[in-house]
Amino acid sequence: MIEVVEAAATEVLIHGDARAPDVVEVYADQVLATENLLASVEVGYISAGVPGPPGPPAQPVTHVQATPSASWVIPHELGHRPHVTVLDNIGTVIQTDVHIGENTVSIVFASPTTGVVVLS
Repeated sequence: MIEVVEAAATEVLIHGDARAPDVVEVYADQVLATENLLASVEVGYISAGVPGPPGPPAQPVTHVQATPSASWVIPHELGHRPHVTVLDNIGTVIQTDVHIGENTVSIVFASPTTGVVVLS
């Protein structure tokens, strides 16, 4: 294990074998002592910018299946595996087989069905 004894306003980057029982002492901008160091040490200032605002949330995808079908395939570009809500024509949630992929959701019914799917 590499242990930083003190680091006053500095950042210590350790490169190499971090499993070795090493001790690095850092004061101001210099490395003063090392014991059994099997790595190189760089000392520099920490700099970071202010984080930007979060991006907008992904907009839900709504698919209306007006023609009865036993299999619905809904493409999407949400960038993640979405939560899927399947509704009949009057807004009641339908329990059925749903297969979720990165860019496509497939829904299988026992018989041809119409309704709405919301992906979020």
